[in-house]
Amino acid sequence: MKELTRQDICDILDGCVILGTGGGGKAEEGLQMIDRALAGGRKFYLAEIDELEADDLVISPYYCGSVSPDYSEKEGKGSYKIDGDTAVAAVLAAEQYARRPVRGLVATELGGANTAVAFYAAAMLDKIIIDGDPAGRAVPKLQHSTYFLKNIPMVPVAVANKQGDIAIFSQVKDDLSAEALIRKFAMESGNIIAVADHCVNAAAASEGLIRGTISYAGRLGKFYREALARGENTAEKVAEAGRGKVIFIGVLSRQVWEEKNGFTCGDLYINGENEFACRQLHIWIQNENIMSWLDGRPYVTVPELISVFDARTGEVISNPYYSEGMALNVVGFPAFSLWESEAGLALFGPRSFGFDVDYEPKIKSRGCL
Repeated sequence: MKELTRQDICDILDGCVILGTGGGGKAEEGLQMIDRALAGGRKFYLAEIDELEADDLVISPYYCGSVSPDYSEKEGKGSYKIDGDTAVAAVLAAEQYARRPVRGLVATELGGANTAVAFYAAAMLDKIIIDGDPAGRAVPKLQHSTYFLKNIPMVPVAVANKQGDIAIFSQVKDDLSAEALIRKFAMESGNIIAVADHCVNAAAASEGLIRGTISYAGRLGKFYREALARGENTAEKVAEAGRGKVIFIGVLSRQVWEEKNGFTCGDLYINGENEFACRQLHIWIQNENIMSWLDGRPYVTVPELISVFDARTGEVISNPYYSEGMALNVVGFPAFSLWESEAGLALFGPRSFGFDVDYEPKIKSRGCL
């Protein structure tokens, strides 16, 4: 078990934004929660799942909704920023339902805000943060989870919103039904709610987790921080560190996005420069960067990762915070092997998003530092 410093957490969250592929929230949102906990004297402890007793309970707290700014204000439901406290309420509700305490908290995905939510709730409730997650990236839907691939039940699920409503789903047909129900709850709550799910024992959780991803994100974030400080090309340095590669360089010519069924959906069109001159990259977004086409042909797609960097500042960009004319560097990272299985691709490959495209890996080596 390791106590994390603020710098450790900053590196982890930066790495999570990179691996979040445009989704999972911004690191600035996450760091606000972390600083609030630190100001209150709270501690952050990271441990391997095997350091828990087999029967210890773990749970995944996170936020579900759209990544777009000011959505709730546009819908007339008031402004709302992720603060972590509703996630704490969701964990407490799940504990009350389970009638026993939770020992460890597992981030549901890698993202600047959603990973921080698990950290914040762990610190506020004196729990342990588990070094792993069931995605290895950020994902748009609840069923996009390696837990689902391993038939680990999502229920009981606790949900909480800013209005003070708390509900428990003790039984659902499957994770797809849970996604539909919880997404509807989010849409009626300003399109952002806290969720705490997969309240299972450590032995079961260990079967579904991608291990070591929090430490991986921290190492990637450290490379990113150091490259920024030296004024280096962050996209190149991070791609090298994460066993990925720069897949496109260009200028954003057009961006289109909308709120659709509780997701931020849209398209980026990037006109190529340098070795990509006279070429165009098209990225399709559903909260995260999901699909890409190079000159109209399928290029890097899920489950591989697509991350976009501002070429001028070196900073990684979260969706949909772009402006036309931005100079961009696009990096691809390899998928974790579980996602490249037949079951993984059925759940989280191009066809699962409605595209008549077969998955063809473009980044050959597995992302591991």
